[in-house]
Amino acid sequence: MGRVVSYLLWAVISQLLRTSCSQSSTAAQPEEEMCPCDCDYMDRIDHFKNASNSYVNKTQEELVQILQKKLDEVKEQLKVQMTDIPVVKARKVSATDARPSAKNVGLIGVGFLVFVFGGILVLDLLSLPGFLRRVKANLC
Repeated sequence: MGRVVSYLLWAVISQLLRTSCSQSSTAAQPEEEMCPCDCDYMDRIDHFKNASNSYVNKTQEELVQILQKKLDEVKEQLKVQMTDIPVVKARKVSATDARPSAKNVGLIGVGFLVFVFGGILVLDLLSLPGFLRRVKANLC
């Protein structure tokens, strides 16, 4: 009994599907056209429909040349000027530090450098008269 009911249901449903599919296939097309695509998608489709632009009949060397040109174009478009990157700019600029301890450490550093180079200069100036006497003695 269950098989008979299943078969009858299957027959009715398949008949309904056949009639609905045949009716929907003859439906009228919409009157309004779709708005055109503002991207270059259609241009690309037309480009690849042209047999001379197809990649099918190209050798591997020709494909490499074509793709290398396109790769170079993309690389050129994606290239970034290193001087425009904020991280590079930040490396060149030192931050100000208004803490008194930072100023004191800086003053100690400057004082140490003045002491070292000043000491070298004083020692050279002290030995200058003896050097001048030897040069004068050697010339005469």
